[in-house]
Amino acid sequence: MNQTKFEKDFDCLKFKEQVQEKIAADIQNLTPLEEIEYYRVVTDSSPFGDRTHMSKKDLFHEAVKRGLEKDQWTITDDPLELEWEEVKVKIDLAAERLIAAKRGEEKIAVEVKSFIGTSTISDFHTALGQFLNYRIMLEAKEPDRQLYLAIPLETYDTFFQSQFAQVVKQRYQLKLIVYKPLTEELVQWIN
Repeated sequence: MNQTKFEKDFDCLKFKEQVQEKIAADIQNLTPLEEIEYYRVVTDSSPFGDRTHMSKKDLFHEAVKRGLEKDQWTITDDPLELEWEEVKVKIDLAAERLIAAKRGEEKIAVEVKSFIGTSTISDFHTALGQFLNYRIMLEAKEPDRQLYLAIPLETYDTFFQSQFAQVVKQRYQLKLIVYKPLTEELVQWIN
């Protein structure tokens, strides 16, 4: 039996190695947040950009989920889906934790935000709008569940210290979970 030999026009493994070397060189001196931004820009600008995003979950969704689990929360819904007449929403996470026997269970819903877009104020507008809509939905459908907005520590230490953000937080009674995305830690709960 004769074997036909083909000459390769394209070496997949060699191409993969070249891409890995380029990425390693590109991110060599970047901070962790700059590295995340690098990947976001490269992904968005690729021909497959519209197909490469995870199913609408925020970039740090899994980090916050693991942080909740480390803090002894049980994830009950991922996402928490609620419906009120024709309106359907999906809040990133729902969790429960047993607390003092007389108090029973503590129930929360968490909307995770990364704040790595090109405009922090635009990210904030989106997060605030979702938070307020989700809170109304929870009041109607699961009034015993408290809603939290999870934000990265860097965003909390910068944008959320502005007078504007402080006034909005107070006026709309935002409950926050501040997290470290790389270590998957929840560092502060703000009621």
